Amino acid sequence: MKSYYDILRMISDNIPYEVRRKRSAEWVVPTLLGVGFGVAAGVGLGLLMAPAPGSETRRQLKDGAHRMKDRALDAANRAKDRVSELTSHAQNSADRSFMNDAR
Repeated sequence: MKSYYDILRMISDNIPYEVRRKRSAEWVVPTLLGVGFGVAAGVGLGLLMAPAPGSETRRQLKDGAHRMKDRALDAANRAKDRVSELTSHAQNSADRSFMNDAR
């Protein structure tokens, strides 16, 4: 009569399995895809069940997209101005430092 351990060893020898740690890409990517599809399905169902008619909903979405675009352009312009200001300040500091070193 075979013991429990002999039976377990026989089963484990005949069933291929591998115990290893999964890499991040093996679980992160499918998870993010699942969440993305879930969000898309939720948005789609929300639009279908919206209390406003389709034309009104499309107009609201269009207006919201235009507002987001305007806000993004404003933020980009502010960032561009800030970078120009910092670059000018750094250039002036470097020029002053160079002039002090030259004396």
